[in-house]
Amino acid sequence: MKRVWMAGCLAILGLTYLVGCGSTDRASGGDSLLERLLQSGDMGPPAPDKMTLARQARTDGEYEVALALFREILAANPTDVLAFMGIGDVYLDQEDYTGSEPYYARAVRIEPRNYSAQSGYGKVLYLLKRFVEAVHVFHIALTINPEGVEANLGLGATYFQMDEPEHAMVFAEKAVQSAPSNGEARANLGMVYEAIDRNDEAIDQYLFAMELLDDAEEVMVRLTSILYKEQRFQEAANTADALVKLAPSAESYSQFGRALFRLGSYDRSIESYRKAVELDASYWPAQNGIGVNALNTWIWSEKQDEQARLEARDAFRRSLQANNDQLQVIILMQKWGLL
Repeated sequence: MKRVWMAGCLAILGLTYLVGCGSTDRASGGDSLLERLLQSGDMGPPAPDKMTLARQARTDGEYEVALALFREILAANPTDVLAFMGIGDVYLDQEDYTGSEPYYARAVRIEPRNYSAQSGYGKVLYLLKRFVEAVHVFHIALTINPEGVEANLGLGATYFQMDEPEHAMVFAEKAVQSAPSNGEARANLGMVYEAIDRNDEAIDQYLFAMELLDDAEEVMVRLTSILYKEQRFQEAANTADALVKLAPSAESYSQFGRALFRLGSYDRSIESYRKAVELDASYWPAQNGIGVNALNTWIWSEKQDEQARLEARDAFRRSLQANNDQLQVIILMQKWGLL
């Protein structure tokens, strides 16, 4: 028995330091430290509750643990709105929007005046593309908190997806007014402005968003495109150059090649398009970019550069294989005998 007892002492060495193993303190004539702590009520910080543990598990990506803890909370209190929302958020993190919906629906039934529950439910409905229902729920959220960033942002995004940019603008602007440092709100407002041809204002919002977002790749793609549309080719090239360094992709290299072409930097343009198709040979806009550059080289050589002609022909053919609905490409090939 003594051997087992000693093993037990070693196993709880940390507690041994505080309260002794066996009755050492009592033998010395004083109360143990544990008893003194119990008497004083000073037991240090409380252990985290289940809600805290569940949220931390979700943050750590331990989704099964989080779900189990949230469900334990609901077993003890079947009307705990935060637990229903927590389960809904776990499913959202896993992009299981159908799985999330009933938990957020239950949360808003229990507490219909809970802003977070209503705005969260609106987001789920938006992601499920149930836009009419999402609009209704976001409006309910705004009756609770008219300044709420999430609901204004969500309502703007929903109207935008419903091809109602004028309605979207009201709420997208409100989201930025309420949270001027919210990069997502800035990006959404930029998209709305772009949709109604307020391009200078859209560019300003995209620039703000780029400074505020940790992942600004999508915003940079949009900014490059709108700068090109506005014939601000040098700025478009600069943005695309930064984009290919940050997140090289067929689309980013293609945008860089397009801007360089308009700047007259044809050698760099075709090289950028070639890098695009190295990453994705089926990306037909880049194949077209190669084709146009190579075709120009052949024409400028007074049709002596056979290698350029073949490169143009092959690039256009690959483009049509990827997307055969390109009448302009077919006409171009016919004109120059490339079919």
